[in-house]
Amino acid sequence: MMPVPPLIAIVDDDALARDGIRELVQSLGYRTATFSSAQDFLASSVIAKTTCLITDLQMPGLNGLELQEAIRSQGYCTPVILVTAYPNEQHRRRALNNGAVGFFNKPFEEASLIRCINAAIKAALVSENTRGSCSACDTLPPQTQKNGRTLARCLRPSFSPSHTAGRFRRSTPKADIRWRRNI
Repeated sequence: MMPVPPLIAIVDDDALARDGIRELVQSLGYRTATFSSAQDFLASSVIAKTTCLITDLQMPGLNGLELQEAIRSQGYCTPVILVTAYPNEQHRRRALNNGAVGFFNKPFEEASLIRCINAAIKAALVSENTRGSCSACDTLPPQTQKNGRTLARCLRPSFSPSHTAGRFRRSTPKADIRWRRNI
């Protein structure tokens, strides 16, 4: 029997952006579930099955940062990738400090997003296979302060934003992907 491909949830209030990301993710062989709002995603049964979440930052109701915090507060350690048409350094820092694995400004290079998705899924599956369910592995709160920085417990390996930006031929604010080591 073939293994079930990972499920990528996509949350974006812009139907064109949501459909474009869905088509890209499906072309990689992953399953997708799409939502037009953070509230719809949080109310769904998909949240517990999601391997990676791609969400827009600016949305009515809960924004992408609030969605990221909501899933963490519910005990999920799902890798989160944020995309935005309205880049802001404060939002980027907040997202990455809260454990986001990627932060992309729209429009973004598909190849950069693909690399981020694949790395996030690999990290999530390694974490799941080595420690059981990710949400069950947290013995500390999902956000643990150490030296003034918030660390995520379930993602690996560690690359600096500038190292990753260089790999993707982007400046740090354009494609800022930060991985955390396990604590």
